[in-house]
Amino acid sequence: MNWVNKQKLPAIETIKYNNQLCLEINNLWYALHSSFNMAQHCNINESILEELTFFSSSPWNQFSEEF
Repeated sequence: MNWVNKQKLPAIETIKYNNQLCLEINNLWYALHSSFNMAQHCNINESILEELTFFSSSPWNQFSEEF
C-alpha cells in the first residue's frame, strides 16, 4: 500500500512564499516571520464575533479513577 509509506518530501515543501517553495528552514523562517509582521498592525473587524453562536458548556464524563 503506497499511501502508508514514509513521505519522500519534507512538510515545509508545501509552504510557498512569493510563489516559491520554502525548501530550507531559513526560507521557511523568513516566510513565517514576514507574514506575521505584515499582519501584526492590521486593523480587524471585531463585530464579526457578534455573529458567533455561543453554546453552554457541558459537563465532562469521568475518564480516570483519580477524579
